[in-house]
Amino acid sequence: MQHGVPQDSAADRSTTPQRVKRAARVLGSLGLLAAALIFVDLPEVADRLRSLNAGWVAVALAVTVLQTVASAWRWRFTASQLGIPITMGAATREYYLAAFLNQVVPGGVVGDVSRAVRHARDRSDNRAGIRSDNRAHIRSDNPADNGAHIRSNNGAHNGAPGRRAIHAVVIERLSGQMIVVVAALVSAGALIGAASERADRVVGRAASSAAGSATGTAAGAAIALLAVAVIGALFINTVRRRVAPASDEQPFRRDLRSGLLAPRVFKVQLLSSLAIVASYVVTYLLAARAIAVETSALTLLPLVMPVLLSMLLPISIAGWGVREAAAGAIWGATGLAAADGVAISLAYGLVVLVGTLPGAAMLAWAALGVRSRREGPDQIADRGRAAGDEPADGVPPPATQSLGV
Repeated sequence: MQHGVPQDSAADRSTTPQRVKRAARVLGSLGLLAAALIFVDLPEVADRLRSLNAGWVAVALAVTVLQTVASAWRWRFTASQLGIPITMGAATREYYLAAFLNQVVPGGVVGDVSRAVRHARDRSDNRAGIRSDNRAHIRSDNPADNGAHIRSNNGAHNGAPGRRAIHAVVIERLSGQMIVVVAALVSAGALIGAASERADRVVGRAASSAAGSATGTAAGAAIALLAVAVIGALFINTVRRRVAPASDEQPFRRDLRSGLLAPRVFKVQLLSSLAIVASYVVTYLLAARAIAVETSALTLLPLVMPVLLSMLLPISIAGWGVREAAAGAIWGATGLAAADGVAISLAYGLVVLVGTLPGAAMLAWAALGVRSRREGPDQIADRGRAAGDEPADGVPPPATQSLGV
């Protein structure tokens, strides 16, 4: 105690902003979800969810299994390019655990943080490791600058193996997020094109009321494109600012070249990330079928990625609320039933949450002490929630917020 003030008061003060952020995310999810349900036909949404088809849900869950395994493989491949071995079984277990924590803990990247820290600790040399005086601090601030910011209290980085293990997670997430942004931009552009064609056909028939509807669709699609472009520009600008120009004095930039930008590696990263992002879309379309939405897949296809991109905004828990609000707005703007958009989004969220439950089993396993080399659930979550005020030199965020896997 000093001057009558408990010595842990500074630590308490440092955790207060993080508690406020976590509370804001909870309130944000609840508020946006309530708003989305208020402004649509709530009984219609309820009817859709009551018609949930177990067969389609089972198919969607099977896709999430493939999605998680593919994501784990991408992480393993990225780590191998940095000289950090990890078995496929361990990668899959850690990915399931990370996905579950991302779903249930405010922050959106807590699971990825725990995955990075745990792997770094395992791979660090005897001298380095992840110690209490050299902890990984993570924060998630905005759509262009969030994710894993890692620094040490004493200013020294972890040992090389541990540092590269952390970089592997950051780069693996970055690979996927770049594809999400590009795919959302392409989707929003397709919406603009479709709306323009519809307007041309309507004007040609001189149907003024329908023309007004088409104009509204075009305006809605333009707003969606603008939102996607803003988020994408913020994200790309952050990546550009943090990774160029590269130099040998910047370990992360060297690892970025080795794990993502090298020509042979980039092809593998591109193909694997495209497959994983495609699985997001397939899961969303299957969620639509599960609640008996009969709108064609071709019509729904360009709507999905802008909705998924909205989940990257760090203002909710696992995208709940913001995803439903975005879906209702986009469906309504394109002339479809907003209630269908909200209902599909809710069904998708439930499928993703259930799909991460193997991670909950692994968390319980750790809590029972069966895996003695792993941390317990409280330590895993606390380490992931630890927030730093400064990023490490040369380490950009891996993502904004998890898409639910």
